[in-house]
Amino acid sequence: MSNEQYQMLTSVLTLVGLLFACVQLWQIRSNRKKQFDQARREKTVEMVIHYVKSVSRETKISETIVSKFTDEQCLDLYNLNPFPVNESIKRRICEICPYKESCNKKIAEKKICQGSDGKFYVKDDILYFLRDQAITRLNNLEIVLLAWQLGIVEQEIIEEQFLFLDKKREKERALEVFRSIAGGGQSYPAIERFYQNLDKRKLDKAKKALKKVIK
Repeated sequence: MSNEQYQMLTSVLTLVGLLFACVQLWQIRSNRKKQFDQARREKTVEMVIHYVKSVSRETKISETIVSKFTDEQCLDLYNLNPFPVNESIKRRICEICPYKESCNKKIAEKKICQGSDGKFYVKDDILYFLRDQAITRLNNLEIVLLAWQLGIVEQEIIEEQFLFLDKKREKERALEVFRSIAGGGQSYPAIERFYQNLDKRKLDKAKKALKKVIK
């Protein structure tokens, strides 16, 4: 074999080696992407399940109760200051109150929620209970939306699954006032970012509709 033939063979083998290495690299990247996509889909399901499991009868009713509070009552709740409620809200609280059995006794009832002025107060253990329910609700939502914000879940799926948050915000105050008092975007940045994203989507949709009308 001449020197020129040897050099040509060496070049061909080098080229084949490079092509083989490129194919292997492409396969590795492709496999990694598939693994990453699979892990992200699994994480998405995991986050949805986490949220669903975190929503109990108590948390649902607690959210309804807090949504009916005034700004001042939400502030008192967050700061653990006792405050009076009307009969309607008092009945809802009694539905989930962990101490309702002891309220069968008149003395216990006065001790737990009735003030000297005859009004019903959210105070003592009930105050702590309601505040804990509200914060737990927000924390669980923040965990899911943090995964959405970081992109470790399928963002479009999470946006579709949690689109109800925007509808709830339109129909009722839900925990928005309480969240704002608790620090809003500083305490719950992922929730804040998610709402901003929902607002942007609605704005983009409105702009597209307007363009169609103009055309």
